[in-house]
Amino acid sequence: MRHDITLPHGASLASPALDIVSAQAMKALFWRLKFLRPTPILFHTPFLFWLTEATRPRQIVDLGTGAGVAHLAFCQAIEKLNLETRCVGIDTWEDGIPQDLVLYNAEQYEEFGTLLRADLIEAATRFADGSVDILNVGMPLEDTALEALRDAWLPKLSEAGVMLIHGTGSQPLSPANRQTVRQLEANHPMISFEHGEGLSVFLVGPAQADRVLKLAALKFGQGGHGDAQHIFRRLGVAMHLEWRSRNEADRATALQQQLDDLLAQFDGRPRAAAAAYTGADAAPSDRTQTASQAELEAARARLAGIEPRHLDALSQMNRALTDAGEHNIRQAEEIAALTARLEQRSEGTPIRVHELESELSRSRMAQRDLTDQNHKAQAEIQDLRRRAAEAEDRVQDILNSTSWRITKPARSLIMLTRRGK
Repeated sequence: MRHDITLPHGASLASPALDIVSAQAMKALFWRLKFLRPTPILFHTPFLFWLTEATRPRQIVDLGTGAGVAHLAFCQAIEKLNLETRCVGIDTWEDGIPQDLVLYNAEQYEEFGTLLRADLIEAATRFADGSVDILNVGMPLEDTALEALRDAWLPKLSEAGVMLIHGTGSQPLSPANRQTVRQLEANHPMISFEHGEGLSVFLVGPAQADRVLKLAALKFGQGGHGDAQHIFRRLGVAMHLEWRSRNEADRATALQQQLDDLLAQFDGRPRAAAAAYTGADAAPSDRTQTASQAELEAARARLAGIEPRHLDALSQMNRALTDAGEHNIRQAEEIAALTARLEQRSEGTPIRVHELESELSRSRMAQRDLTDQNHKAQAEIQDLRRRAAEAEDRVQDILNSTSWRITKPARSLIMLTRRGK
């Protein structure tokens, strides 16, 4: 396991990393990912943007595309940079290609983005040798025979070919996969990241882009290595936070819809019960009393079942809000420190600090929206409780009313008359 690098205090402002990955040199680092899904690859999408800009590839192949985050991140970079690049996402997709991925790819990137359902080894035969500039391996490594993939796909890589393997830091590799990774490390320059579930980048071809070579040259313990690791990690965490913010907003919306549906179902029940008792003076009967009491008890039982579920959901939302707030605070502090370093390094030339500030502002707005929705949901649950209590009070008032007691002999006489018949 390689060390987790953090930004060292008092690091030199002349760090080589700032020439390679600064906002002034690489705007792609600060792009906002459009297609977000829960996957550890989110942590490395800023690097995918950076690599696409640095290498300007002709063809990208994404193996083990899954939900499509890496494939669509590459496509987003291709479109943003106006490149003439083909991007192919390949997976077995035993249950079929996810429809949201199919639709998004077709609507946004149909001209150059392709999804191919095929065996990952067999698919290599569809590509000419030396035609692939970036090979991204994103499937779970415990299900992957890396040696077979390497043997099938390495000949397809170009003179500038780069091979990325995700998940190399998340779990112990099988002996065979560990041996394959060691062989790649021994034969090719390498860039590695430990955040997320780890990423190993192998510079396979001999004609690599200058900035890629410079990044690979930053070794652990040397100047600039910690800075580069810190920048990519913090930007990756910000991307993950963006997904969390959107996910919590979706959860809050779903909870609000559930509450609205339950309130709509419950809204008429107290009034119906009260109306049944009020009508007893005109047409009194023990059957009406029993039915109305049953209606009220059913409403109480429903409320008793509703409250624990939604109180638990609200508790989860509160915890998520607290976590999001803590992430926002840490992100603000570290982005402020990073941008200060970049501003000093650029010697007065303005950098795109506003992109960082906009990212943080979006996270804060999402948190505020979640807080407002949480308060609204809690208020509606309190209103639900109040309605149930008022309905019960109205029923008790009717049962204790003078007219109810006075008409008791008449109701009894009616019942006896009906039985006599």
